[in-house]
Amino acid sequence: MSRFGNGRFLVDTFDGAVALYTFLTDYHSGQWSRGYRLLCKLGNRLKLSPMWMGYESLEEEERYVYDELVEKYADSA
Repeated sequence: MSRFGNGRFLVDTFDGAVALYTFLTDYHSGQWSRGYRLLCKLGNRLKLSPMWMGYESLEEEERYVYDELVEKYADSA
């Protein structure tokens, strides 16, 4: 299960990593941003299916984590 603490998101599981990847895909601040760098690193490690379609591909736990990320960080991403 993912966890939130000290104002920072910590990825504990694959679900959390996929949710974070999806969030960064939707909300990074441009090619030179910290979020984009993390997006690239996660993408290289996750090896998602070519059929991956963003939020629509997320499972229930992943959607919960994604929605929490949007609520807490979308304005600052």
